[in-house]
Amino acid sequence: MVPAGLVLIIFRPALPQRGWWLRMVVLGVLNFAAFFACQAIAAHRLPGGVVSTIAAAQCVVVPFVVLALGQRLGARQFVAPVLGLLGVGLLVLRGGVWTDTTGIAAAAALALLSATGMVLTRRWGVPPSVHPLSAVAWQMLAGGLILIPLAIAFEGGPPSMTLGQLAATAWLSIPATALAFALFFGGLYRGVEPTTASRLMLLGPVVAVALGWVFAAESLTTQQLAGVLLVLVAQFGGLERGGARRLGNRTRSTGPANRQRRRALVDSTIRTGSDGRLG
Repeated sequence: MVPAGLVLIIFRPALPQRGWWLRMVVLGVLNFAAFFACQAIAAHRLPGGVVSTIAAAQCVVVPFVVLALGQRLGARQFVAPVLGLLGVGLLVLRGGVWTDTTGIAAAAALALLSATGMVLTRRWGVPPSVHPLSAVAWQMLAGGLILIPLAIAFEGGPPSMTLGQLAATAWLSIPATALAFALFFGGLYRGVEPTTASRLMLLGPVVAVALGWVFAAESLTTQQLAGVLLVLVAQFGGLERGGARRLGNRTRSTGPANRQRRRALVDSTIRTGSDGRLG
């Protein structure tokens, strides 16, 4: 996280105002420190499919967080995520029962904390005079600096790495972290609603399965195809038409006013022209 944050801050150097420092720390914990810590714990104790499914539950949590903060939502914002979560379950889960309570708790915390971070990121927006890239960078730096002492305390100092491991670290730091999170949170800062952004994260397992099908000649079962269909239904079914309705209402309400202004302008022009001729 720290290398990724440094890369972004080099592109857009800016310092948030002092009143925003605490918010950057809070978002750094929710979106990065807690996110990666919970993800690591869950990944080491549960199969990847279980972690993906539980983590995808953040799309179900987000509407409730938004509702708790006082914003009204339509029913489809609560139904569509459930359909998408079922789709992810059909897509990645396999037979067997896993009862590792620590892993399940970590994955559940991942869903809850990241959902809260998404909503607060959209709600607070970008600090004044700061580019979205800089805002994401300060979140990464805050989260990374919080994780470093914890990692040293539990795991010890960083091990020596080979050239291949350094290349893999660079890949994970720049494209997979800096670029990916800059695009995701940049969308939130630019106006994408948290409910929409959280549902888009359901597409991750779909893309992974599609890549396996295309490049590794993996076969798709009927269950997986049904899962893909449910995820796609969740994406399109969750789109609100409220914006179009509000735009239509605004157009209808301002239409007569526009006609009155045009009529007044024409009358004024006629009077001015008549006065000029009479003069």
